[in-house]
Amino acid sequence: MYGFEARIDGGWSAEACGSQGPRNYYETEGAARAELPRLARALSEPGNPCRVEDLRVVAVEVQS
Repeated sequence: MYGFEARIDGGWSAEACGSQGPRNYYETEGAARAELPRLARALSEPGNPCRVEDLRVVAVEVQS
C-alpha cells in the first residue's frame, strides 16, 4: 500500500498530509503518484502553496 509524506521544516511528515489509513491508501505506487497534484491543491493555503515537489509517495505496511 502507498501513502504520502509532505516536506515541512526540512523534514518529512505523513501527518502533514492529513488523515491517512488503510481506508484511503493506494494499492499501487502509480495510483498514489497520480494523486499528488490533487493533494498539493488540497494542502495549499492562500499565500502558502504546496508544490508537488514537496510531496512524496511512501510504501506503508498495513496490519490486518
